[in-house]
Amino acid sequence: MDYLTSQDALYLRETPESLVILGGGYIAVELGYFFDAMGTDVTIVEMMDSLVHREDGDLAEAFTDIAADRHDVYTGHRVTAVEERGEGNAVHAETETGDETTAEGSEVLVALGRRPNSDTLNLETAGIDVDDRGFIETNEYLQTTPENVWAQGDIAANALFKHSGDYETRHTVANVVHGERRAIDLSAMPHTIFTEPQIAGVGATEEDLDDEGTEYVVGRADYADSAMGRAKKLDHGFVKVLAAPDGEILGAHAIGYEASSYCTRPFSRCGSG
Repeated sequence: MDYLTSQDALYLRETPESLVILGGGYIAVELGYFFDAMGTDVTIVEMMDSLVHREDGDLAEAFTDIAADRHDVYTGHRVTAVEERGEGNAVHAETETGDETTAEGSEVLVALGRRPNSDTLNLETAGIDVDDRGFIETNEYLQTTPENVWAQGDIAANALFKHSGDYETRHTVANVVHGERRAIDLSAMPHTIFTEPQIAGVGATEEDLDDEGTEYVVGRADYADSAMGRAKKLDHGFVKVLAAPDGEILGAHAIGYEASSYCTRPFSRCGSG
């Protein structure tokens, strides 16, 4: 059967009547929101218990609830089969407990992640190591296994954002062209998910800190309790800040109106994406 990738979806000449999206990450929810706004009946099927599960858990849960009001959303469902049915397609999925469901759509969009094209580069001849997903392994200076070979951008899997690629470019030029030893630091790399509402984050999530055993405190404020929120009559959205007991900010996360502006820009000049 034919299916759409995220690239295919951007070149459609007509919007599909209905669309089943496999996956619930950044690309899936952004395209789901876009096609819904264009009048497409959207269904999202995600294996994890929430959409955008790499976000802080509170934001992921809040966004999943909002998305479920907009789309048919099946979280905790693993896709088992996809078949053509009539003039459309049927996606079969089941939960860990064996409960089965079927979602139908005129088109199916596969948004289950991207992989690098390193298998086409004959890297083993140059002695360049890759990880088990095929991404080129680099150190903090973006050097690969052999001397005088550097890698940056998506193929090195350091952050997989356009603005992080720009950041890596500046360091690569400094290290390769100017002979510097400038290490990259992605601990405060901001990102945004452009849906409605927007999601933005920088630094560690609560789950990250719990896994690390790091002590922290949580500060949270709802948009509705702020002067701007009241002025704009915003009834949903919140900002969450995670800090060490001594006050060092470890992470900041926001969901709501213009979250990309409020959460990411104070931390980095490279913007959001």
